[in-house]
Amino acid sequence: GKAFDDPSWPNIKTIFDSLIYGEHKRIPDLIGIRQAMYREPQAKAAGGHILNLFKPEIVARNLIRPEDWSRIQAPTLVVASLRDRPLFVRTARTLAELIPNSRLLEMDNVGHWPQFEDPDTFNRENLKFMRGQA
Repeated sequence: GKAFDDPSWPNIKTIFDSLIYGEHKRIPDLIGIRQAMYREPQAKAAGGHILNLFKPEIVARNLIRPEDWSRIQAPTLVVASLRDRPLFVRTARTLAELIPNSRLLEMDNVGHWPQFEDPDTFNRENLKFMRGQA
């Protein structure tokens, strides 16, 4: 990605603009830490490995089939961040339908990092789920 090639402030900020819905939660420290990480000598090589996950042939090789999701027996909490990209919201809803004994938690006003943007709700609902209360 662009940020690995050029870890400038604007390039790193763009990442967080898509991860975090609430602009007030996109604190400069997050950008600064990520920028420092991307400036490390091995970061570009590591980034190449991470970005490989988005290559169509690798995605296809690692897809889990619907019938495999349906075989999951463990209680499963699926979190849908309603301000995340539509693909992720649709995927969360689909998985909650496919996985028996699953519970869908839809969180509004959060993006890709619901645990960061609304930790009170995220933690409360996770604890209830783990305790078998919901």
